[in-house]
Amino acid sequence: MGGSCMILKYAPIDRWKKKVNLSLLEVISQIVIIGFLLYINNEVGAVLVYAAIFTIGISIFRVFYYINMPQRDYVRIYEEYMMLHRGVMDPRRKIAYEDISKLSKVKGVFSIGIEGDDNEEIYPDQLSEADFNFLKKELEYKTELRVIEREEEEVV
Repeated sequence: MGGSCMILKYAPIDRWKKKVNLSLLEVISQIVIIGFLLYINNEVGAVLVYAAIFTIGISIFRVFYYINMPQRDYVRIYEEYMMLHRGVMDPRRKIAYEDISKLSKVKGVFSIGIEGDDNEEIYPDQLSEADFNFLKKELEYKTELRVIEREEEEVV
């Protein structure tokens, strides 16, 4: 069970480039601040140096994380379940098709209603259009549900 799988990768969109550029800007600004403080005071406190190294380290990690987004698997579709990538700190979420109670797309967010649990969200703009359409059709086929599409969230 669950031998072969279809992998849908993150789309190579401008959002990743912007996040890489922002992280690089953070690194440069930290280095400039340390340099400026050295120039003004001829020394920088140890706490500030450690804080700067820490934030520079995080920013460099983010550069490599976002630069590699198009190589990452966003959705893995197996025979009985699917796995979703949820970010750097969260593990992949395993969702059995039999547990899916609702499929909806509202304001550019594809929501998967899970029986007895919260919804899981997929952002169609982070997939290629072909991959998102494939995912939608595959979920409709495997769950025997129809995707409900609305422009706005209904207030209940």
